[in-house]
Amino acid sequence: MQPKNIVEAYKIAVLSAAFTPQDKIKVFEEVICFCENDKQCSRENSIKRNTLLFWAYNHLAKEYERRKNYNQAIFLWQKAYPLVESAEAKIRLGLKMLDVLNVGNFNLRDRAKNISELATILIQGYEQKGLEQEASNIKRLKKAADCIINGSRKNF
Repeated sequence: MQPKNIVEAYKIAVLSAAFTPQDKIKVFEEVICFCENDKQCSRENSIKRNTLLFWAYNHLAKEYERRKNYNQAIFLWQKAYPLVESAEAKIRLGLKMLDVLNVGNFNLRDRAKNISELATILIQGYEQKGLEQEASNIKRLKKAADCIINGSRKNF
């Protein structure tokens, strides 16, 4: 059955994932592909579309996390980030990625690169919420990560 819109595509994915959990990655990738290939969906910027796409990315990321493919999980959450508007959701997403970085087996440079990228998410969320101290703490973490990436110890 070919979906007519993202709501149908997401509904099909949820039902398919419930009956065949081993195909979870495939069915939620199909939701994302549907939206990328559908003229209306790819151009739309509605809350409904963005929420359903975020949920599809989140389902994929959680499945990759469950399978211990932490790089892919973080990559998918980073792709989902532009779909998030609320400060709370940005903070939750950033903290979730930090948790995954903590359990994953990343070398120092990759860990620092990921921390630097996801710090931006947390900074935006904290600033949007008016939590300046938390934003300042994350800015220091980002600066330290950037120093590691650049091989510099000054300003550490």
